[in-house]
Amino acid sequence: MGGEIIVVGMGPGPVKYLTAEARDTLLAAEEVYFRFSGHPVYQWLRGQGKECVSFDPLYALPGVSYDKVYVMINRTLIKAAQASGRVVYALPGSPVVFEKTPRWLRAMAGKEGVEVKVIVGISFLEMMYQVLEIDPADGVQIINGFDFGFYGDYPFTEYLGLLIGSVGFPTTKDPSGPDNNAAAVMRVLLKKFPPGHKVTLVWSTGMPDYEDKKRTFRLAELPGQAGYVRNLATLYVPPVQPPWEWAQKRGKKPARTKTAKPAKKAAPKKGRKK
Repeated sequence: MGGEIIVVGMGPGPVKYLTAEARDTLLAAEEVYFRFSGHPVYQWLRGQGKECVSFDPLYALPGVSYDKVYVMINRTLIKAAQASGRVVYALPGSPVVFEKTPRWLRAMAGKEGVEVKVIVGISFLEMMYQVLEIDPADGVQIINGFDFGFYGDYPFTEYLGLLIGSVGFPTTKDPSGPDNNAAAVMRVLLKKFPPGHKVTLVWSTGMPDYEDKKRTFRLAELPGQAGYVRNLATLYVPPVQPPWEWAQKRGKKPARTKTAKPAKKAAPKKGRKK
């Protein structure tokens, strides 16, 4: 039946972080679907006179897992695209960072003959590098806190920093409940880091200000930060020592780039005497 779904990344919060392409796409649409309404771009678009449809009610359905909610959202988007020819779906951050649903949407839509286009946005990672004043070029492991805490034996090294996203993810269907994955994340980290290792938690204050905040404390104190992780936070765990110091202690020297010597010109051959 055809149709197109455009997935737009809204950025990490304030409208000023929208890319030009994302802004133009949202303003050109008469109707925009949102996973949830708790994002500044949702309120901004409503102020622009756009029809904004939120999937908030699906999360309140009793006995429905998050995976089932995402399937229901995808089916709604596919049907809407088939009916109108084109729909716009807005997601926080970037649709290609810490987001599985666009991949699921593309797989489901492809079977129905519906195309999916993704417009990337600024992800939470760019904000983390700025707030924490770190450069990923120094080496950093980026991990989903849900998987990290759930599997228990997730592979990682203590000699590179870790950025663990989705810390505070609820372990029950009720997002406002007291149970989250912070304690599970701590237990895995304690396998390689001492309890007193200093870590930094970064979180957003949410609507309406959407300011980034950070707090540094001992790793063993992570489960007690429930008041901060409620909005889904990112945990930065610095390495036990910078990787270059670790390499030097092991007797590793920085590799030197050899400069190729210019080839010698061949001497001209002497002609035979007649």
